[in-house]
Amino acid sequence: MWISKGMKLFARLGIFLLFCSSVFGGVTLINDTSYKLSATIRASDGTDLGTMQINPQQTMMWTNYNGGTGSIQYYNGSQTPYTVIWFCNNGSEDSPFSIWTQVSSGSVVTASGGDGIRSCQKPKDNKKQQQQEMPPAAYPSAEQNIQQQTEKAAGPPVGELQ
Repeated sequence: MWISKGMKLFARLGIFLLFCSSVFGGVTLINDTSYKLSATIRASDGTDLGTMQINPQQTMMWTNYNGGTGSIQYYNGSQTPYTVIWFCNNGSEDSPFSIWTQVSSGSVVTASGGDGIRSCQKPKDNKKQQQQEMPPAAYPSAEQNIQQQTEKAAGPPVGELQ
């Protein structure tokens, strides 16, 4: 079979990227929903390794490699397999959007592919609730009546406008 130079280059690039993602402990996070979500990555011992906010239909790469010389980290135990927890960005972390467990380095994790409710509630609007709780007064207060009468009696401002 004859393979072109372009195919060889593409294959080498793919192998290199696969190697880098597995060596540096990366996970590809894909938000394939219509919601803005946060993805929290946890190590096998339950420690939080990082959180990323990901817009709808966006893909991001998370890695635990800090880079630079002298920053090589040695761990007493393995950090993999990871757990990836997707949360809605409505201020509530009570029920996650979805959860992925047993995630290995180099994996691709989608928001809608995990276990969970896979939906977000609309954020509550506190201003609307306050308006419903306190109906507007039908008649102006005594202070408002005095203010209105004073403004009418004073007339327009006098003097030059600059």
